[in-house]
Amino acid sequence: MTGIEFIVVFCLVAVIGFAWSVLADMGHVEPLEVRDVPLLEAADELI
Repeated sequence: MTGIEFIVVFCLVAVIGFAWSVLADMGHVEPLEVRDVPLLEAADELI
């Protein structure tokens, strides 16, 4: 994986995580339990 791909994936994860947290604060979705899933494994699954 190149550095550019890593940056793109990182930005996507950050944007999705931020949007999800905003929706969770509004009560539309359940908050994600990020602590239960190692972040590196989650990122590898997206690629």
